Amino acid sequence: MGAIAGKDGSVKIGTTAVGYLDNFTLTINGGTAECSALGSANKAFIPTQVDWSGSASGSLDPSDAQQEALLTQFSGATDLDVVALELAAGKKFSGNALVTSISIGNAVGDKVTFSFNFQGTGELTIAAIT
Repeated sequence: MGAIAGKDGSVKIGTTAVGYLDNFTLTINGGTAECSALGSANKAFIPTQVDWSGSASGSLDPSDAQQEALLTQFSGATDLDVVALELAAGKKFSGNALVTSISIGNAVGDKVTFSFNFQGTGELTIAAIT
């Protein structure tokens, strides 16, 4: 298949896309626990729990309903029923998440930026976009 263009990706909260985003990152971590035996010269590990987190960023648009909801409802960790990260290649990563931070940047001669970080809670589902 080759490389995938990122220009058609999206971040949705529920079923509605967050407007004016130009970047998102998803990180999936696999936990491990050491289970080395006494007398062994090499460490051994077993898989434990998986966790996932991510971030999204772009241009601030207070008239965008999803950005506005994140800004006005944020007080500590804000629960997102479902966050869905969609790729142009027809893949969707989704699950429940908590918003852990929101950042707004304002630099002279540049756009006002908007970004947020989230921590997945529970299972991350990977599926085809239907």
